[in-house]
Amino acid sequence: MTLDRRIEILRNAFPTAGDDLLAYIARDAREIRVAAGDRICEEGEVGDAFYLIMAGRVQVSKFLAMGTQHLLNELHTGQFFGEMALVEEAPREASVDALEETTLLAITKQDFQEMLLAGPQVAIAIMRAMIARLRDSDRRTIRELGQKNDELAQAYVALRDAMQRRSDFLTVIAHELRTPLTSVKGYAHFIRLGMLKGDELAQALNVIVNSTDSIVRLINNILFLQELELIPPTLEPVDMHQLLHSLVDALQTRAAENKLTFKLNIPADLPKVRGDLDELAQAIGGLLDNAVKFSPNGGEIVLSAEARDARLHVSIADPGMGIPPDQLYHIFDRYQHLEPGGEQLFGGAGLGLPIAKQVVEQHNGTLSVVSRVGEGSTFTVTLPLYKEKT
Repeated sequence: MTLDRRIEILRNAFPTAGDDLLAYIARDAREIRVAAGDRICEEGEVGDAFYLIMAGRVQVSKFLAMGTQHLLNELHTGQFFGEMALVEEAPREASVDALEETTLLAITKQDFQEMLLAGPQVAIAIMRAMIARLRDSDRRTIRELGQKNDELAQAYVALRDAMQRRSDFLTVIAHELRTPLTSVKGYAHFIRLGMLKGDELAQALNVIVNSTDSIVRLINNILFLQELELIPPTLEPVDMHQLLHSLVDALQTRAAENKLTFKLNIPADLPKVRGDLDELAQAIGGLLDNAVKFSPNGGEIVLSAEARDARLHVSIADPGMGIPPDQLYHIFDRYQHLEPGGEQLFGGAGLGLPIAKQVVEQHNGTLSVVSRVGEGSTFTVTLPLYKEKT
């Protein structure tokens, strides 16, 4: 590299230095070339040289706990590193590696001392550059600390909310289990004492069976939600026309008890989707079950399905309680139990929506909701259509 080019780069690095000083440094400093990937400085070693990049790029990195390497900075032509080696004998605080073939001007501590004898302007120029570098580093560190503080604060809030939801969920689960278990224990105690006969005995046994079914259903839902992440779905052609009709038929009795009717907009030639029949039945069945559960004042539940844009769109519109806007963001979260406002308690562990979302997404589909308090909700599922192999 020519002397004039060296002086030009040095002038950009040390703008306060005079031309005679820059020429002196440019003439006496040693030029070295390193290949891409070569390590120039090693973290922890005691260095004795200061480097100015004449051409190329280097990266500055530091090893953290567990051996992870953290990139601190990337330096280009006209920038420098290792300046603290000129004024102190201390281990380098970071490693520097060449990202490409790089040309450096190297000034050792001995070179620096000889330059000082020639003129103190060298020390002044380099010290000013060092101070400016440290000041910029401090500012950058303060900004990064501020950003990390904000991130930690947000993470703490999110963690606190998640822990609160988990705690609330466990409380709900405990109550959902305690009620049927209390029924089972109470009626079993009366039966053991021989206090129930005839119709009363039959009624007690019916309560025990129904309560046991509730417990098993709740436990199965919890296990099903956990296993969804571990066991991939078995994808086969699924007749959605038949599935949707069968799910509605299974809910007709409960719907009638709530003075609800179903309106079906399901074409007879509805194409098949590629999915797991049992999982889709669990997911869409859960959405329909919620539509019945949260529509206590009667009305009409509209179930629609259509093929569009190579996907099947299934929507469930209910006339129910609706979901408050501040809760919509969390309705698909695990450990989130929603209980609409008002005096009526609906019960349940709130696992239906997390299960539905997990199933639909594992089928490369989407699940969305639109809701207004007091007017009802519409859940929409989209699934890829089944394509026959040719």
